Amino acid sequence: MSKPSTNGTNGRTANGQFAEGNKCGTGNPHARRVAQLRSKMLEAVGAHLDEIVGSMIALARDGDVQATKLILSYSLGKPQEPIHPDLLDAHEKDVQKLTGSAPLYVMDEAAQERVRQLVAAADFIEGD
Repeated sequence: MSKPSTNGTNGRTANGQFAEGNKCGTGNPHARRVAQLRSKMLEAVGAHLDEIVGSMIALARDGDVQATKLILSYSLGKPQEPIHPDLLDAHEKDVQKLTGSAPLYVMDEAAQERVRQLVAAADFIEGD
């Protein structure tokens, strides 16, 4: 077990943050400059944003994988992690607790084919 510090508060508050007047807690010295540069960049790009996005879309349509990834990541967001198959039951229970309803299930191909057959049979019967 470590011993308590013998050099006082060491320039920190009770919760560990830098105390007022601590020379190490002055913040990022470059933050103001970065904010100015970001502001200028947004002004410059803002006037041409439609052209830039249109060019990226054209590149993606022509098969540029990186352009496609960029467009999809910014428009759809990062894909969610898949649910581990062994944890599927627990996940379904969590969804049910959060939403108050049972999760929707995806039918396999055989079940979908059976539904199509039943719908076709029902349509045939109604047509009589």
